[in-house]
Order: sequence, then C-alpha cells, then structure tokens
Amino acid sequence: MSLTTRMVLWVTFSVIAIFTAASIYDYALTRALLDEQLRQRTELEVSASETQLSDTLARLQHQADLTSALIGEITPTQNKLEAMIKTSMQQYPDAYGMAIVAESKRSKQNQPFASYFYRAPAGLRFVDLSDETYNLHQQEWYLQAAQTGQSGWTEPYVDVGGGNVLMTTYLAPIKTEQSLTLVTIDLAVSSIQNMLANIEDGKHGMSIYAITPGGHIISGHDETLMLRQLEEIEKHKDQLPEWYEDLLTEIKQRKSGSFSDFCPRMQESCWISYAPLADTQWTLLVSYSQANLKSQLITYSQHRLLLMLLGIALLAVVIWMITRRQIMPLRELDKATLAFAEGKLDYKLPKAPRNDEIGSLTQRFGQMQVSLKDHIDKLKHETQQRERINSELNTASQIQQSLLPLENSINDSKSGLELSAYLEPARAVGGDLYYYEIQDSYDIHNSQQLSFVIGDVSDKGVAAAIFMARVVTAIRAIAEHTQDPAQILSDLNHQLVDDNEACMFVTLLSGTLNLRTGVLQLASAGHPMPLLIDSNQQVTQIEQLNGPAIGLYEYIYESVNTVLKPNSYLFAYTDGLDEAANDRMELYGDDRILSTVAEAAPSNANDLINTVVNSVSQFVGDAEAADDLTLLAIHWSGDKDLQMDHLPLNNSQVNNMISITSSTEELEKINAYLSKYISHHDLPEHLLLTSQLVAEELIANTIHYGYDDKTGMPISLHLSHNEKEMTLLFVDQAKAFNPLEQGEARLGLPADDEPVGGLGIHLVKEMSNSCEYRYIAGENQFSLTLLIEN
Repeated sequence: MSLTTRMVLWVTFSVIAIFTAASIYDYALTRALLDEQLRQRTELEVSASETQLSDTLARLQHQADLTSALIGEITPTQNKLEAMIKTSMQQYPDAYGMAIVAESKRSKQNQPFASYFYRAPAGLRFVDLSDETYNLHQQEWYLQAAQTGQSGWTEPYVDVGGGNVLMTTYLAPIKTEQSLTLVTIDLAVSSIQNMLANIEDGKHGMSIYAITPGGHIISGHDETLMLRQLEEIEKHKDQLPEWYEDLLTEIKQRKSGSFSDFCPRMQESCWISYAPLADTQWTLLVSYSQANLKSQLITYSQHRLLLMLLGIALLAVVIWMITRRQIMPLRELDKATLAFAEGKLDYKLPKAPRNDEIGSLTQRFGQMQVSLKDHIDKLKHETQQRERINSELNTASQIQQSLLPLENSINDSKSGLELSAYLEPARAVGGDLYYYEIQDSYDIHNSQQLSFVIGDVSDKGVAAAIFMARVVTAIRAIAEHTQDPAQILSDLNHQLVDDNEACMFVTLLSGTLNLRTGVLQLASAGHPMPLLIDSNQQVTQIEQLNGPAIGLYEYIYESVNTVLKPNSYLFAYTDGLDEAANDRMELYGDDRILSTVAEAAPSNANDLINTVVNSVSQFVGDAEAADDLTLLAIHWSGDKDLQMDHLPLNNSQVNNMISITSSTEELEKINAYLSKYISHHDLPEHLLLTSQLVAEELIANTIHYGYDDKTGMPISLHLSHNEKEMTLLFVDQAKAFNPLEQGEARLGLPADDEPVGGLGIHLVKEMSNSCEYRYIAGENQFSLTLLIEN
C-alpha cells in the first residue's frame, strides 16, 4: 500500500471518526428534543381530554348536588320533584337518567317513592323504582348511598329493570336518622366510550383511558381492558412492567405525572401521562407511542448520513490529489531502497530535486550506500555464526520439551481431577521441570493416583537444561518401581550425587494424590511446599518438611501425609514466581503470591494458572525475566461415587467411604456419616449405636497408638451391607500391627513394652459377628461385620 493511499485512508478514517462522533451526539440531542416534544404533546392531550371529560362529570355532579340541596331546603312534593328531574334531563343532554328516592320513618302515612326518568329513542321514559319487581333496597347503588351517606360515583353496572344499560351513577344523598332522600344522575358508559374514542380519532399511536373511583378502566377502543379493575391486573405482577405498581400508587393518591418506558401492550416505548379529573375522584390516563418519533429520527439520520458520506468522498479525492503530487519524489528513493534490499548496492540514486527534507534524504541515501558496502561482509559472517547457535539452541529446546509430558493439562471428570502446568524458561533453554503421571494405586480400592514432580535446577541456560534432562530421565525410571514420593527423592539423590563434579543440584517437590480417597503424600528436597486452597477459598501452606536439595550429599527423605477435601486446589511453583522482579528491582514475594491465589476464585486448574501468570506479567512489566518460571495447579473435586447424596437405594450390596484426618474432633463426622448411612438405607436402629461405639474405639486407638497422636494423618472408613450383615472396614497408614494376634490388643498400637490389649478390642469382638486384619501396600486394614438382625 503506497504512502499516498495510507495518508488518504488515515485522514479519511479520522474525518469519519469525527463525523461519526458528531452524528452520534446530534442523534442523541435530536432524540432528546423529540422525546421532550412527545412528552409535552402527551401532557397536553391529558390536559385537553381531562378538561372535556371532567367538565361533563362535573356538570352532572353539580346538577345532582344542586337538586339534593334544593330538596333539603324546601321539601317539595313528589310531583314537583319529578318535574324538577324532567327539567334537569332536558337541560343536561349528557345525563342518561335521573332519579329521586324519598323515604321516611316518622309516619306510616308518608309513603316512600322512587321516581326514575331515563332517555329512550322515543323520549323520556318513567320507571317507578319502588315497585317490588325492581327490588330497590338490594341494588348496590342504593346500598352505597344508604350505608355511607356520602356523595360519589358508583362503579359501572347494568341497571336491569331501570335504565337497562351499562352506566355509572352519581349519588347525592341527604341522610338523617329518620329519613333518606337520594338524588341520582346516570351517565351511560357508552357515552364515556364515545367521548374517549372521538378524542383518539386522528391521534396515531395514542390511547386514552378513564379510570373510575373504584379502579375500573373505561376505554374508547381497547375492548380487552374495558371494565377491568386495576387491582385485578395487579395480581399478575410477573407479567407487568416494573413501573405498573408505582403508577397504581400514584393513581390511588390522586397524583398526576408522566414518564417514558416500554409498554408491553404496544410492544414498544411510549409516553404515559395521567391526571385526576378535577374533584370527581376519576382519573384520566393517556399513552402515546414513540413510533412516530423513531420514524422521524431515522429519516433525519439517513439524510444526514448521506450528506456525510458524500462530503467524505469529495474530501478523500482532494487529499489524494494533493498528497500524490508532494510524495512523487519519494518513489525514486523507494526504488533505490528496493534495489539495496536485493543487494544491488551499485544502483544509481536520483539527484536531489530541491533543498528540502526530500533532498536531504537523497544525500543521506548516498552516504548509506557507501557504508552498506563496507558492513555487508561483516554482517554475513556474523549472521552465519548466529544462525548456527540459534539452530543448536532450538534443537536443545525441542529436546528439553520432549522430556516433559506431551500435554500440559489433565481434565478427567470421572476421577474429579483437573491439572494444569505452565513452564516459561528465562532463556531459550532452562532448568525448571515438571512431570506427572496417572498410575494404578496399590491400595484395596483399585483406585488410581496422580504422581507429580516440580523442580528447579540451580543456575539457568544450557548447563541447567542438560542437568534437567538427566533429572527428568531418572525420575521416569524411578517412578516405574515406586510410588512413594520420599523414596523417589532418595533414589534420585543417590543417582545424582555420584559423578556430580560440577556441583549442580536441583530442588524438587514430589507428591502422590489418591484420586479416590484424596490422600496426599508430599516430599520436598529444598523446594517450597505448595499452597492448599479449600472449597471456601481459604489458602494455607502445607507444613514445611524439607530435606536438602538433590545432588549435594546422601540423604533419606521423608514424606508428609494429608487428606484433600473435595473441591480443593493444590498450587506448586518454582522460585521464578516469588523472585520475579520488576524494573524497580522489587520482588513479587510470598505475600503477593498468597493474596493473588486467595483472590483468584478459580473455576478450574487452568483458570488458577492464568490468574497467577497474568498477575506476574503485570507486576514484571517490561523487565527481563530473572529466572525460569514453572507453575503446577491441581484441582480435585472428589470421586462423586463416594458422596452420600448419591447412594443407591435398592442395591443388595453397596459400598461407601468417608476419609478423615487423625484428630478426635473428626469422630463427629464419622458418627454423622454412620447415622446418615443407616437412615438412608432403612437399616435397624440398633446398628447405629453399635457401629458408632465400634468406630469410636478403633479410630481413637489408631490416633493415640498407631499415629502417636500425630495430627493430619489419613484414616478412612468403608461401609457396605447386604441383606444379612453390615460391613465396616477401617484403613490407616500407621505402622503394621495385628491386634487379633495379641489377644485383646488395640488396633495400631506400636510393638513395644507398653501393655497392650484391654477392654476396647474385647468390646469390638463381642459386638461384632466377625473380625479380620490385613496389611496390604503399607496400609492397616481391619474389617468387621455386624448382623442386621439383632
């Protein structure tokens, strides 16, 4: 791409960016102005419609109140009252009907009357509401007036036997202890509908609703909402927008307002305004669609975009013409550069066209042509030497990588294992290493275990890489004969101490993890102990049990045992992590490692590695790596087959296990596990007390005598049952000891002069149907059976 083209594109893109930003701002401003215009239009519609509807309701109220007040002052006869009603009906065409009811308890001779006039196609019609067929005293409008004695509108109803239409009635009662005089004036709901429909005509996207004092909705066109109650709609809160409840509260409090939101019935945004109708206790609500606003805004934006594109196109043409004229002299220099790149150092340079920047550049090219001829031979020789060295280093790096596992991760959902490894040498080759392998375990569970190693050879570079290759090769050979981490380190140290004239050494962390029980064995040769992250994101460093680095002198290494809880992480690293330094020579440090791991909240092992690597990269910045960096993360979620929540219900033979550490406080977990197991399988209750007593005795003896009260050592209990008996199998890694050969000896007690036996083993034997002891692959296994039938 030519310089001219790039300049045109850069300027064009810059102009596009500026125009785009201006257009976005203009779009937002225009939308806000149109939105405000729509809000004002909606509020004006509410105001205009409110005036029209409230005037009608207010006129009817006023007439009913005036008639009621007049009756209270002069007490006219029935004939005069009926004449007054006819006159009012003629003066107020909006009224559908009008009635007067007069009742008195003072005298039996003063008979009550209830006269009602309503409009019919042929003129006013009269109905005597005191007739027994009408059942005046059971009508809701009458009961409302008689009970409250207050003026007000009724909810819409069909006046069967009276006006025989859907109407709402305004009540103006005069109530005393001895009499009731009631003036009513009716407004047909169809009149309100027609009034609302006439207001909506020609108003595209607008809907108007009148809401009665009791919460009924009257609509001009929307039949689905006609006469529905607000309270009834509120019952379906899961289908209503968030603003509905606030709107309902505002309406009940006779407040007015407006807002914009998404209207589910319109399936688009709209403006909603509402206001009470004077003092009538009615409310008017108007919703206005924003579709017109969007249409106008889109049309405006399209025209503006077209003009912007046309202007940009014209600007690009002008820029191209000007730039091309100014940059043409550089093309000759470009050809010269191409010739130099092809080795044609005798290429004839053009003359300097003028004494400006381009002319000065042409003269510098001439000087460069002479210098290049002098240095080209030197560069050829140095390049050949460098290529040979790089080739050797690349080959060494490939050989070194081939010694590590082919994959840097494991994801085995069946065993609940996730592993992720990361190695970044400071140079082309380095001295860090890691190794892992899933092997068959030699325990009674026929389970598998993960064997892993992480290490750091002294120094770095080629010498460290060669020593690292020797270490990895030896570890692979030793791991074929033993799974004990301490034995691996001892055998490796024995091999490397011989013929180590260069005094090279390596720090190593070796471990095995039983993928069924979670038992973890660790041995360290001068290497930092790993971090343990439990399911609650609590980070602890496993207790230090370090021997010397491998290769210095003969040494017998020891291992530390612990039990991983499900959903725990193990995080190991080399000193390239804690000794990573930034350009201010500040070290990453142990505290930052702990805080980073604690705040990681990883979802898997690879996520934990990525979190730490990103943290170190940000801390180091552009500083050169001080040492090789190796990380190893292991996530063990636990064997799902062992979880009590997944016990089968109807198998004739089931097998389950719980692992604890050597602490008397863990006995509560054993008791809870036995209780849950027996309850889950509907086993007899007598087994609970028996099994808990046996378990407590045997585990307590293992802790106090087998492990000599050393905490953190693994103990496991395996449960199974069939139709006749329940089997308990206790497994520990204490010193080998058979209590059955010692009479009443205790399980796991060391063979020394201390008296053995006692009530404990005797109690276990008496409660058990059978007992058996075995010692297999470094584990004490004591099994007993309890009869299900007592």
